[in-house]
Amino acid sequence: MLQNIPKEKILDIVKLGPTLPTKVAKALGGGGDTMLIGAILSTLISSGDVKVSILKVGGSPLYYVPEQESKLEDFINYLNEKDKKTFRFLKENKVLQDSAQDSLTRVSLRTIKDFAKQFEVDYKSQKVLCWRFYAVPLEEAQTIAKQIITIAKPIEVEEPAVEVEQQHEHKVSLIIEPKPIVEHHEEKHAEIVQQVLEEKAREQANDSLHSEMIHEKHEHHDKAQSEKHTETKIHIPKVSKVKEPKQPKASKTSKAEYNFYELILNHVASKKLDVISKEKIKKTEYDLVLKNHETNEYIYCKAKDKPTLSEGDLAPAIIFAQNKKMPCLFLSTGVLNKKAELMLGKDFVGLTFEKILVNQ
Repeated sequence: MLQNIPKEKILDIVKLGPTLPTKVAKALGGGGDTMLIGAILSTLISSGDVKVSILKVGGSPLYYVPEQESKLEDFINYLNEKDKKTFRFLKENKVLQDSAQDSLTRVSLRTIKDFAKQFEVDYKSQKVLCWRFYAVPLEEAQTIAKQIITIAKPIEVEEPAVEVEQQHEHKVSLIIEPKPIVEHHEEKHAEIVQQVLEEKAREQANDSLHSEMIHEKHEHHDKAQSEKHTETKIHIPKVSKVKEPKQPKASKTSKAEYNFYELILNHVASKKLDVISKEKIKKTEYDLVLKNHETNEYIYCKAKDKPTLSEGDLAPAIIFAQNKKMPCLFLSTGVLNKKAELMLGKDFVGLTFEKILVNQ
């Protein structure tokens, strides 16, 4: 029973430093039930005598008394590499302006809540979100933040991307511009992308020329027919043809039947992945950063609502992911063409393609 384990004794153990329920049980001589100890710790948290960390050690949070918050720094090795880097960056700078950071750092700041404390500063009638290192007093942090914001004005709120196809450039504003990690590997893929773009340009040029030739041919034919009818002397009364009503295109009907972003969310949830951040490139294209909490791994995800995907769709995504040292997940309602399928297993190593099912 709960009363068999005195709260005071458990509190005395916690005061020795951040600890886990299993260690409390061990300190009690091995006779404590960790479930009961956990229940007592919960009551101590409710009373404000004990605090619990966001950081986890072996899947369990740490329990500590409020005045020992600094001792949590002894456990930063349990953070992933990105979060450790963010911790050191924040500790060194004391205060960071949220909008001035890249997306992964902003996500990381929200993850290490034990060390990163959120606050707002008024700037030109606007609230500017900032982060302070937990050991920096709020008043001091506000003074530093005002100096930072004065020097570097807050970045404007991101506006929805204009829906214009970029054929010669691939930009993703989710994360800062990538730096090459494996020089020869990047060059190889850069060549692939260039080849793909050149092929697209040639195809478009041929299609344009073909369309012009057909158009000219039709004009010439119509002109000849007109002249022929003008020369004839027999008057033929005009009979107006009844035009059949145009049937609505199937593609437009199917598009209206589902929300592409909802399909993405459902598919990601089925994989037990969380959406950390997302950017709408256009109605049929999204860039996302996902997180696998089981492996503590970040994943770059490109999603396209397109019937057929070519190697030109895949290449920019895998290059970007590799430069950020992240695995790449490509989601689509469509299928890969033959060339893209062949390159998926050879040139696009590290890219996983998954088809999103659309329930009609």
